[in-house]
Amino acid sequence: SLEALASVHSRGVAHGSLSGACLLVNTVAVEEAAALRVQLYNFGYAGLPLLEAAGSGAALQELQGFREDLFNLGLAFSELLFPEMAQAGTDFRRVIVDVYGCNMSAVAEFVQEEEPWGVALLSERQGAGWELLRALLAPRDADAAVLQNAASQLLSSCFFDDSY
Repeated sequence: SLEALASVHSRGVAHGSLSGACLLVNTVAVEEAAALRVQLYNFGYAGLPLLEAAGSGAALQELQGFREDLFNLGLAFSELLFPEMAQAGTDFRRVIVDVYGCNMSAVAEFVQEEEPWGVALLSERQGAGWELLRALLAPRDADAAVLQNAASQLLSSCFFDDSY
């Protein structure tokens, strides 16, 4: 989950191999959605960056790990939101990034017919979900100084605000 990723990134740890297979959920029952808990596991490729030596190759590699963690969480989020397309083998990296260049309006139009539920959910709260997905999938352009705290900052998205 983004909350778990924010926690490990705040400690200077990059997961290193994040995917949908690294997310555990306690329920898939719609009736229990309010109690849903997502846990992040499988830290076999996790790394501790040497942030004080930001010019070193090792530190830059780990900052790249923060960037890849965010990107891969965005892909996992896409697979959860668009399950029919995921089961059909859609390569969300290719579709969202390579074909549509993270233009979420174009992505929404592309997936609307197959996945109207996911499109509707992301469109709530003035499109906050689409903005969150774009932010997760576009950190490749982010400055290295903001990457370690990017997941924490994304948690303030109104997509997660229950009082909205």
